[in-house]
Amino acid sequence: MKPTTVPILTAYRAGSTDGRAGWRFTFTPSPEHVEAVKAGIPSRHREYDPEKHEWWVSDFAEPEALAVMPGLETFMRQGSLF
Repeated sequence: MKPTTVPILTAYRAGSTDGRAGWRFTFTPSPEHVEAVKAGIPSRHREYDPEKHEWWVSDFAEPEALAVMPGLETFMRQGSLF
């Protein structure tokens, strides 16, 4: 079975709720995409903001995040473009 990849809608540089460096991003929510993010990125390196419907991923989890969300690399190269 092919792993699920999550298409990124927006991404920008931002800290976590406790100030750790990383990226905030959004994607079209679906149970499959949410499970792919949860399964692919360790919980200590991700957060979800239910008010903004945004996820955050730590810089330390960049390899895992790119495996699940290859489109995030485009945002990383361009900086914090929406």
